[in-house]
Amino acid sequence: MQTVTLPDAQTSLPKLAQAVLEGEWIVIPFAGKNMVLHLAEEDFPPPVREPGYFADCLEEDEFRDLEIAAAAHCPTTMVP
Repeated sequence: MQTVTLPDAQTSLPKLAQAVLEGEWIVIPFAGKNMVLHLAEEDFPPPVREPGYFADCLEEDEFRDLEIAAAAHCPTTMVP
């Protein structure tokens, strides 16, 4: 496992990409956390929930009220 700073990763991305393709794990510390570059297996499931996953979380009137509240706080004109 190789640790690389973000500025070094930016300047040597092609080399790091090749290392990852060869099976290397690359760690990039950023904002107090570690980002890890590694190839996932081809059958890795996408992080998506199936349609209707949240269907029973809100009643229809609660959902409508949230949409109305959100719309009230949205800008109606573009700011240059």
